[in-house]
Amino acid sequence: MTEVSLPRLEENEARGAGDSLTAGVVAALTRGESLRDAVTLGAAAGALNVTRHGLGTGDAETIAQLREGVQVHDLPRFDTDAVVPQGRVSPDGSAALAETEDS
Repeated sequence: MTEVSLPRLEENEARGAGDSLTAGVVAALTRGESLRDAVTLGAAAGALNVTRHGLGTGDAETIAQLREGVQVHDLPRFDTDAVVPQGRVSPDGSAALAETEDS
């Protein structure tokens, strides 16, 4: 599991952030960047979109600057049979928690 962190930004408009994120990931992958690097571009594009008034008002230079502040961290794996960690649960861990003895 991976966590993506960005600098704190002031939100103005959330619409279109997911589209911008997807476009950034696809653009980076099309250029041959790794998936991890593509995620940083997508995160920066999506984050910039949130700070703007109006869809598609960001620019490549500003996205590149914001991308420098994006951090990607691998989170430690945990045993789903062990004690449930506080704060974060993986999809597999969530499924394990939802299972009952009757399942």
